[in-house]
Amino acid sequence: MSGERQSVKLSGAGTALLMMLFFVLCLTVLCALSLLSAAADLRLTKTYAASVQGYYEADAQATRVLCELTKANLSDPPAAPGGTEVALTKENGLYLARYRCGAGENQALYAEVLLDSAGRYRVLTWKLESTLTYSIDESIDVFDAASDQK
Repeated sequence: MSGERQSVKLSGAGTALLMMLFFVLCLTVLCALSLLSAAADLRLTKTYAASVQGYYEADAQATRVLCELTKANLSDPPAAPGGTEVALTKENGLYLARYRCGAGENQALYAEVLLDSAGRYRVLTWKLESTLTYSIDESIDVFDAASDQK
């Protein structure tokens, strides 16, 4: 019997318990990732909804300004139709109106409209523009920085 090996039988309960713990851990991690993803999607959706709402409010305001301009006497234009400042210039018997309406936190709806005295108009530009201001620093101090380190 010295040459025979003895086999040891393992109980299946310990293996099943380890497998169960592994599956519970995996499900917990997947649930947490799912909740984080849903929260990020909610934030993105709210931001997008606010952006769309701001655009449509600006579009409605710009349309009201345009409606007031078509009804107004352009030789004596109103100061600020709809509370919006309008730059009005006369070119070749036609009037060019330029104005901006706020469309949220960092955007504005820019409109350029060509009008005649009969109330007809043609929209030249109607687009969203960013109102953020930034300056680009194009200077690179390569030699000054190297001499400062010595």
